[in-house]
Amino acid sequence: MSRFVIPSQAWGCFYCEMSLYVATMLIRLGRHTRVRIPPVATCFSLLFIASQVFTQDPRGSVKPDIFATNTKYDSSFTWLERTERDKIPAEKCPHLRQCKPVHVSMLVRHGTRYPKKRIIGKIDYVVSSIRHYGSKEKDIVNVMRRWQNSFEWQDAMMLSETGKWEMEELAGRTVQRFPAVFHGAKPESLRIVSSTKNRTIDSASAFVRGIWNGLKEIKAADSIKDPRKLKTEVGPHTDKLLVFLEKCKKWAEEVEGNPEALQEVSKFLEGPEVRSVLKNVTSQLGPSVLLDFSAAHLKVMWTICAMETAVYGGRSIWCDLFRPEDLQVLEYLSDLTSYWKHGYGHRVNYRPGCNLLQEMLKPMEGFVSGNKSSLRGQFLFGHTDTLVALYSLLGLFKDRAPLRADNFAKHKNRVFRTSHISPFGANLALVLYKCDGVSPCDESEQGKPTQDAPQGSQPDDPAGSKFRVMMMVNERVEQFPGWHQASCPYEVVRMLYKDVLEHCEDWCNMSGKESHPEL
Repeated sequence: MSRFVIPSQAWGCFYCEMSLYVATMLIRLGRHTRVRIPPVATCFSLLFIASQVFTQDPRGSVKPDIFATNTKYDSSFTWLERTERDKIPAEKCPHLRQCKPVHVSMLVRHGTRYPKKRIIGKIDYVVSSIRHYGSKEKDIVNVMRRWQNSFEWQDAMMLSETGKWEMEELAGRTVQRFPAVFHGAKPESLRIVSSTKNRTIDSASAFVRGIWNGLKEIKAADSIKDPRKLKTEVGPHTDKLLVFLEKCKKWAEEVEGNPEALQEVSKFLEGPEVRSVLKNVTSQLGPSVLLDFSAAHLKVMWTICAMETAVYGGRSIWCDLFRPEDLQVLEYLSDLTSYWKHGYGHRVNYRPGCNLLQEMLKPMEGFVSGNKSSLRGQFLFGHTDTLVALYSLLGLFKDRAPLRADNFAKHKNRVFRTSHISPFGANLALVLYKCDGVSPCDESEQGKPTQDAPQGSQPDDPAGSKFRVMMMVNERVEQFPGWHQASCPYEVVRMLYKDVLEHCEDWCNMSGKESHPEL
C-alpha cells in the first residue's frame, strides 16, 4: 500500500489542540491538588496556541494540499477559515438584521471522487516506467517500487467515503446556518436535483442524510419524519440543466473539438515552466527516466498525488516528487484548461448556463409575488464545469487580464483559482431574504471593493425593497459584481443579469452572428 505523511497544516492543528489540552489539564491540576503549577507553564501553552492561530492569515496562509479541481473541499480553506466556517456565525450583514431567510437555492459540485478509468490505466504505465528506468540509488525510486496502486477500476469516477462525508457535513451546516428556511419544511417544499452521473446522485443522497442530521440538531426533525421522502429528481431534463456543455453541439464543435480553442494550454505545456518541473522530477528519479518521460507523465503523477491526498487523507508519497513551485505550475496548467474550456475563455462556455440561472431564480419569483406554496430549498448537484460556467456567467472571479501561457508570473495571485473556487464539494448559494424594514448598510461595508458590474454602470438600490438576495460561494459571502453590499435587492439582481435572463434562447444552436454581446 502507499505510504502517507501527515501534512504540515494538520500538524499545526494537532499541536494547537494538544496545547489547549495540556493548558486545561494544568489548570485543573492546580485547582484540585496541592501541586503548585508555575503560571509560566500555563502561559507558555496558551501562547503556543495563539502562535498557531494568529500567525495564519485567513486569505494569505499557505494551503499545501491544493490541486486545482482535484482539491478536497476542506483543503480549499485555511485552518482559521475552517474554524470560522464551522462556527456558523450569526448574521454579519447589518442591513439584514430585520430580514428573514425564506429560500435557499444552491448549486453543489459532487464530493471527492475516485479518478477516471483513463487515469487509473495510466498510473500502472507510469509506475512501470519508473521501475524500469529509475535509478536504484535514489531512495524515492525504491519507495515507488514498493508502492501499490490502490485505485480499483470498478470505483472509477464514483463518490468516495470522503465525498459522502463532505456532502453530509455541508448539508448539516446549511440547515444550521439558515434554520428559518428548514423549520416546518415539508418534503414537497425541498427540491433535490441531480445530473444522471452516479457521483452526483450519491452526493445528493448524502446531502439528504445531512439535512436530516441538521434538522435533528435544530430540533426540527419532525418537519421531515422520513428523509427517504426527499426524492432526487434525475433524468435527461436534469442533464440538460446541469451538464449543459456536454449537450451543447456548438460548444463541442467550437471548443472541445477545436485545438485552437485550447492553444494557451498547449503553449504552456511546451513552455519553460513545465520543462522546469519535468527536469526537477526526472532528476529525482534518475537520468534514464528523462528519455521516457513527458509532460503527460507529469500530469498523471500530479493527479495521483492529488487523488490519493483527497480520497485517502494525509499526503501522498507522490507529492514528495514536486517542489512547492512545481505544484503551482501544474495548478496553473489545470486552471488554464478550466478557463479556456469551461470559463471566460469563450462565451459559448458559459452563456448556455443562463437556463441554470433562471432555474435558481425561479422559486424566488413565487415569494416575491406572494405565492405561499413556493419551494423553501432547491439543491442542484452538478460538476466543476457547471460551477465554473455559472461563475463566469455571473461575472465572478474574473481577473483583469485573461489567463494565458505567457503571463503565469503575473497571475500568482489570480482570483480564477479552481483550488479555491471549484474544489470537490464546491457550492454556490443564492439566499432570498424577506425584510420587514431595511436598515442602511454601515460605512465599512459600503467601502468594500467590488468586481466590475456585468453590464456596465451600477444600478440604484430601490427604496423599500422587501426582498434581498445574498450570494455565498463555498459558504463565504460573495458580493454580486458591481454591487456595493453583501446582499442585493431582488429587483437589482434581475437588472444586473437582464441581458442574460431575457436572451436565454437555445444558445447552443446559435450561429456567431446571432450571439448577444459578451456579458
